[in-house]
Amino acid sequence: MESMPDYEVVRFYCGVTTHSELTILCYGKRFHIEISAEDLQGIIQLGRGYLEKLRRLEIEDGMMSIQYNDWQKTLIQEIDHPEIQKEDDTDDDDDEMVGNAMEEICFWIAWKCNPSMKALGSDTDLQPITVKQWLYPETLVLTPKVDERGILSVGSAAASDGLISDLISSVRLQQDLLQKLQVPLLQPSKIFLFRDKDEDLTGPTQRPEKVFIDPGEILFFKPCHRTHEIPREIETMTRLQQSGLDKTLRVPIIHGLVQYQQETDRICGLLLTYIKHGETLAFVDINETPLERRNKWISQIRQMIGKLHSNGIF
Repeated sequence: MESMPDYEVVRFYCGVTTHSELTILCYGKRFHIEISAEDLQGIIQLGRGYLEKLRRLEIEDGMMSIQYNDWQKTLIQEIDHPEIQKEDDTDDDDDEMVGNAMEEICFWIAWKCNPSMKALGSDTDLQPITVKQWLYPETLVLTPKVDERGILSVGSAAASDGLISDLISSVRLQQDLLQKLQVPLLQPSKIFLFRDKDEDLTGPTQRPEKVFIDPGEILFFKPCHRTHEIPREIETMTRLQQSGLDKTLRVPIIHGLVQYQQETDRICGLLLTYIKHGETLAFVDINETPLERRNKWISQIRQMIGKLHSNGIF
């Protein structure tokens, strides 16, 4: 039985139409899949399966309302009211949920394109050595569509330079902020990925965390995913360092900026102090945690917040 390999979701996007885009790493390459309900309506079960996943995402994630056409509205009505669903309209192999709404739709799309990705993929796993190699793997665009014969076919093409650039989040920084930082601006090709000896090297390479410029100094690589927050984050970490709080609190400082292409005022990532970490309190079972330990955590959090507020950091 065919199965999905390990894969890493790089990005998922959908707007106010049924068009969505999934970018994943698997089979040694990066695949950018563009899909829409309009391209699937030649097979009713397929179109319905996709709309069902999209509808769940729309409801559970509270996203902007999607604009459906008349054909899609009919299916959505059946999805919202299962009692009116026709017996032969059920999805044939995708009823089982695999997680939250986002995970479910990503898996559904990847599963439908799995045979094509396997055929187009590499025999070896993607194993980048530098941040540049991780940012710029070989990328193919896949477009699943039901053809005139009523068969799902997946078109493929090399990704354009414009798309590859769009897949890398970046932010432009003001010159005064760059001058204030006084940290090096580094090309991704000069930043190396650090691998632990016991790290599993099979499957896709997940977003690198541990990196180094010079052997012996491990840094944390943080891509600029939420671009609108990066300048404020940089300002805050600068103030933490200037106030000396980085000496008493477990907070990182900035060691470098990762340059975006050849632009000297645009970055695609930060190089921060690497702080060994585990699960956050969000994963703790409160009911199974002794009261004494919980009170200790509360005290530590209050002390930390007090130090931040006393230095004007909110």
